[in-house]
Amino acid sequence: MSDESINKKCDELMEHAKYDEVIEFCDNILKKDQNSIDAKINKGYALAFLEKFESAIECYDQILKRDLNNSNALHAKCLALNRLGKYESAIECSNDILRLDKTNTYALNNKGFALGRMGKYDEALECCDEALQVKSDDQEILKLRNWLKQESESVKQS
Repeated sequence: MSDESINKKCDELMEHAKYDEVIEFCDNILKKDQNSIDAKINKGYALAFLEKFESAIECYDQILKRDLNNSNALHAKCLALNRLGKYESAIECSNDILRLDKTNTYALNNKGFALGRMGKYDEALECCDEALQVKSDDQEILKLRNWLKQESESVKQS
């Protein structure tokens, strides 16, 4: 099965929130081709939607063992680590992406979020500002930046 057809089938199932079916579909592909990156990444995405973040990270790590620079796996892993509250690891993962592309706004956003959760508001705001230099109208980054400013002000007033 081609990568394109794997992704198309998984996209169709995920659009209908059929995450268990995505996992089953990907597992069947992985029985035939244990190295299918597309099956592993889609399985990881489905597991993350089911909030099985540790299992999702295992899928992403399997990809990263073969391709350290797989930006999709790195980004998805960062999101899962943030959801688990593993902010130091999420920052490390974001830094891995930023070594490949220092203007990656997704990595800057993830890193800023993790830093903010750790109370490092100035560093987090720097990440947002860097991202906004690349993509000034990014609503997610603007929203994160506003939250960080509010949190920072709240801490200063305490």
